[in-house]
Amino acid sequence: MGSSLSAPALALLVASAAHAAPTDAGCVRASGDAGARCLAAYTEAVGRCRAAANAACEVALREAGGELERLLARPEPALRRRCDEASADALGYVESELALPVTPPEAGEYLATRSLVLASLGRYEEALKAYDKALELLPTSYETWYNKGFLAIELNKYEEANSAFDKAVEIRPDYLKAWVSKGDVLSRMSREKEARNAYEKAAEITPDTPEAWVSQGDALSHIDRHEDALKAFNKAAAMAPNIYEAWLGKANELIKLNRYQESLSALNQAAQLRPNTYEVWYNTGTVCMRITKYNDALKAFDRALQINPASQEAWYNKALILGETLGQPADALLAIQKATSLETQSARAWDYQGIILSDLKRYDHALQAFQKVIEINPNFFPAWHNMGMALDSMGKTAEAIDAYKKSLHINPSFDIAWYNMASAQAALKDKDGALDSLRHAIDLNPQMRDWAKTNPDFAPFLNDPDFARILGR
Repeated sequence: MGSSLSAPALALLVASAAHAAPTDAGCVRASGDAGARCLAAYTEAVGRCRAAANAACEVALREAGGELERLLARPEPALRRRCDEASADALGYVESELALPVTPPEAGEYLATRSLVLASLGRYEEALKAYDKALELLPTSYETWYNKGFLAIELNKYEEANSAFDKAVEIRPDYLKAWVSKGDVLSRMSREKEARNAYEKAAEITPDTPEAWVSQGDALSHIDRHEDALKAFNKAAAMAPNIYEAWLGKANELIKLNRYQESLSALNQAAQLRPNTYEVWYNTGTVCMRITKYNDALKAFDRALQINPASQEAWYNKALILGETLGQPADALLAIQKATSLETQSARAWDYQGIILSDLKRYDHALQAFQKVIEINPNFFPAWHNMGMALDSMGKTAEAIDAYKKSLHINPSFDIAWYNMASAQAALKDKDGALDSLRHAIDLNPQMRDWAKTNPDFAPFLNDPDFARILGR
């Protein structure tokens, strides 16, 4: 028994990080899907084997890594089952080794490994306790401190995570990914100044591996140095073209730099490496929307939803494409209803559901959707305006005007609300109110002067000098 696990057991530890925490971003960053985390754990185990000069162990791990790389091209459920089976087997092996006489450093390594495997099985609290025991025996293991911090994030124990990352960088001040993770957890705690300091510290460190260049790219992105972040991701991709995170990071930086065609090329590279990864397809969809390739965007969101059917954002964007650009309101309604069922407190999604219902002339149901928006957020002014339009379409013009007024009370610069309120007031023959509202609308958006010239609601005022002055005639 040496300081490393036997070859068969280590070959199972490819699953050791299968449930690590995802990251947040506008376009999705590398969320660490099961396959990626399995492969990352395998890579870490290879390094430990190499350090122990255990050739047989390393060969077994490389074989296991090849199997995992093949699994990465398969659907997520199959990979998840493989990871979970491997984790369960590995846990049994580690616990049997811990029952034998071992030196304190060996026991610490086994406990650290046990923590990884428990985490892969979703037993996070047990895993965190195992890390504490491991660190009693390995107090200077910066990697173990880092892994404890990452697990603490999974449990929303942000202070504990921050303390663990502090310990990791105290032991190894140039531990780049620990500085980045420290920045991430500080940001989650809304300690933005400290988070920026951590990211800036990471940006000062010279990376020595492709993975470190990826971490530095993340740090530079967080401090809005997007050109430099792009260079870091390019460096990582040049050193190791098969690193998915490098291509995804590059794509995200290109998006932030408004270089959308180039970002699509990078996303295509990422998709070739991980064809069954949600974020690459979601981000492809968002880019295609920005460059008005709506059919391509729809295909990308459909692919993302095959992988993650619970993505509220993907359902919402799919609904927008179907309803706003492809003229398919019935299909859009099905998509937006899925979005509101997944996130019942999304004011934006309920508002769009109301818009689609209005397009389908289902005004009573539309009003219910807009009312839901207002219950969630009474200051969501577009919903008041959209409620006014639905009421107007139902012939409830006075009630519509009240809704427009509530929208404008929240946002007096909402030009379309002034314009539609002017139309409603004109329909009620309220000349003074209509012209005053129209004047506000045109002051905010001169284009509405042309709209008013052909609006039948204003036909009674065509020969009115006050109306003529507003139109600039």
